[in-house]
Amino acid sequence: MNGYLVLLIIVTIVAICALIYFNAHTKIKKYNIKIMKAEEKINGSINKKNDLIKLIAKVVKKVTKKDYLKDYIEIEKEELDNIEFDYKLGEAEKLFNDLLRDYSTLRKNKDSKKYVDELREINEILVSSKDIYNTNSESLNKLIKRIPNNIIAKIMKVDIKQYYHNIKTDDNETLI
Repeated sequence: MNGYLVLLIIVTIVAICALIYFNAHTKIKKYNIKIMKAEEKINGSINKKNDLIKLIAKVVKKVTKKDYLKDYIEIEKEELDNIEFDYKLGEAEKLFNDLLRDYSTLRKNKDSKKYVDELREINEILVSSKDIYNTNSESLNKLIKRIPNNIIAKIMKVDIKQYYHNIKTDDNETLI
């Protein structure tokens, strides 16, 4: 009878450990999937924004006769991680907004107006995707900091996620 009791205790402990493992594994996987989907939208939007900044740079150079955005169009995505690259594109957008305030000819330019609208659309997608990414990253980070979830996360090779920051571009002050 003692042997059966010991066996029952061992089986119960193994079952509880398995339940804890599969529960944590499922939660980690769920957050990872949501983060990856948000990351795909962010990557696509960042690439669109990069292409748009290059087009904006051509219009700015044509209208102002100065190459204000040169430093931003020469940035290669491979040199920076996505968060840094997004930040640099945000800086380029801020500069473009400043140039719109300073140059009435740029404000009146048909292409500039079109690009401002396209930037707004891209930024709306970026803001919502970053919010989804950050919310799920925060939940995942909290989850994998606790024992035994941190051990399970290591087994799954899941690390703490960085957060995206939404960059304010003073849309209300854009003069178009």
